[in-house]
Amino acid sequence: GLFLVRVDRADGTQLHAVAPDTTLQAEDTVWFAGNLDSVTFLLKMPGLTHTDADHQAKMKINILERRLVQVVVAPHSHLIGKTVRESQFRTKYDAAIVAVHRKGQRLCQKIGDILLELGDVLLLDTGSHFLTHHAESKAFALVSEVANSSPLKTSKMWLALLLGTAMVSTQIIESFTKTPLINLWIAAILTSALMMLTGCMSGKQARDAMDWTVFICIGAAFGVGNAMEVSGVSDKLGNLFVNIVKGVGGRTAICSALYIATALLTEILSNNAAAALMYPVGAAAGDALGIPPTWISYTIMFGASAGFMSPFGYQCNLMVYAAGNYKTMEFVKFGAPLLLWMWIGTTLIFYFADTWYIMWIICGVLTALTLGGAWVW
Repeated sequence: GLFLVRVDRADGTQLHAVAPDTTLQAEDTVWFAGNLDSVTFLLKMPGLTHTDADHQAKMKINILERRLVQVVVAPHSHLIGKTVRESQFRTKYDAAIVAVHRKGQRLCQKIGDILLELGDVLLLDTGSHFLTHHAESKAFALVSEVANSSPLKTSKMWLALLLGTAMVSTQIIESFTKTPLINLWIAAILTSALMMLTGCMSGKQARDAMDWTVFICIGAAFGVGNAMEVSGVSDKLGNLFVNIVKGVGGRTAICSALYIATALLTEILSNNAAAALMYPVGAAAGDALGIPPTWISYTIMFGASAGFMSPFGYQCNLMVYAAGNYKTMEFVKFGAPLLLWMWIGTTLIFYFADTWYIMWIICGVLTALTLGGAWVW
């Protein structure tokens, strides 16, 4: 959690009980209370700079190598009894102190004037070399890096956006012209290499961005899907789907059933894994009913992307789940109606596939009602 404690105005005025409608002014000093993740969040927020930003700027550390490190002052450290300024901390350790905690409380005074004591927890802005050189230092009882704490590289933002757009554009052009330009895998590798060469990210950041659990899960799902196809399980499940829905509407019913089955599966697996498992089943059912493969593909694609009810079905859900301290039932509460609405919408799309203009009319009316209702409200 993160709480606004106090705002110090440039004219010396202090605002303690800060109202939600308080307007911040230039040169305001804003005091927050929160956990370690909150500090990382604040340091990445555009428009805010740390009160000791001048000291941080004096460090000769590449922005790609900068990160937050947490250290604890050891019992026999030479830092005990000295102020941060007297210890010449930045010069000696090439690290700027961002915050000091003592007995669970943040010390709200100028960093340089703080008299260091045994057990003080120091949050440092430094480079990767700090862990290598001072992990075994007698000055610190504990040295640990704060995950995902590298500052934003805003100077490289447009370059990274340009490279990413160029990669996507090659695939868009290829789909329209039907002319092979470059394989997506090769394009992604080249784009990543260019981002590292131009300083948009470091090699370590590129490696850390690889979530191997996701790749293993997807690879295993493809293996299971292939096993289902070879062993005949997918055909049996497909025939079961066919027998169930034959009497209630043919292709629309099978697409609707496949959608909801895939959507429920993606709540506990990744979207790629759910699609890999369900496609052999859908393909077998589609062949039996004469449904075009594109229809089956669209159905599986829509269903696999409907992971709204669980925080575990998609990476973004997990990120929000952790950051917002949500409960699983809150995802169910808001995700279930959305999943139901998407299911109804997808079913209508397939039902009116031959008379597509009807869906356009329905969408237009619903959009008008939504916008009109919002305007009236």
